[in-house]
Amino acid sequence: MAFRIPMMHPGGAIKSAYSGWSWTCFFFGCFPPLFRGDLKYFILFLIGHMGLALFTLGIGNFILGLVIAAKYNGWHQNSLVEKGYSAYGTFPSTQQTRSKPTGKVSISAQALPDMEKRFLDYAEKIATAKDQHEMLNYCDLQLSIADRYFELEKATSGINQTNSLSALSKKCVEAAKSEPELLVKMAEFVNRNPHLSDSQAERVKTAMQSMGLAE
Repeated sequence: MAFRIPMMHPGGAIKSAYSGWSWTCFFFGCFPPLFRGDLKYFILFLIGHMGLALFTLGIGNFILGLVIAAKYNGWHQNSLVEKGYSAYGTFPSTQQTRSKPTGKVSISAQALPDMEKRFLDYAEKIATAKDQHEMLNYCDLQLSIADRYFELEKATSGINQTNSLSALSKKCVEAAKSEPELLVKMAEFVNRNPHLSDSQAERVKTAMQSMGLAE
């Protein structure tokens, strides 16, 4: 099973990478790279399939298909990294961060306004997303910004302000039902931030129950 990994370019562009076995490559061969705009691998796989079909009567194509399905997601992610993209949206929990102290770190509260602006930028992009896939990317990124914001807010002031950011909008939570991994991530966010409003927590709980992920 493949898991989506949001990747962000310093210029603001967002693409999705995936980890694990690629069923789309297994069933559709060289075409998934084309759908992702990865022309290099599309051409390489196409030439490989054509050559093997000619010289091995199709037997080599099956073997190549297995290799591509097992390896392509990793190759695609590496190619995005080479273009300047970096994985975005996965951050250690507060408990993990504090379990291995590495010394005193000076955190400036001046970072909070900038994070608020980025959060609001993502809210606009969620509202104008072209499709659900793009919207889920922005929901994931917005959730990560809120998580870091709350951690920094507590580190600098000692408390969290209820509803200072609402990263669990009805639109994002409903869309996350199509991607259980993100829905679980939202539930973990709720557990780490007990100061969130009851409506946000209940929204996630209801979605989790409807998917059979919570009692």
